[in-house]
Amino acid sequence: FSYFRGRYHFYNNEIEPSRVYLRMSLFLCETQDQANDLNIEVNKKNILRFLIPLEMLSGKIPSS
Repeated sequence: FSYFRGRYHFYNNEIEPSRVYLRMSLFLCETQDQANDLNIEVNKKNILRFLIPLEMLSGKIPSS
């Protein structure tokens, strides 16, 4: 649910709430049991598609 709230704030140009919700959704995605969910990589890609530009707007450059 936090992914969709993050996207909502993203499309309304509300940078900080969007970053908070998308970071939360990424954290929740990473803490899931990976043996039970085959879509974790797809979910991470979808989250990062929005989170990386937001982090860059705040001055944080992504690293590997």
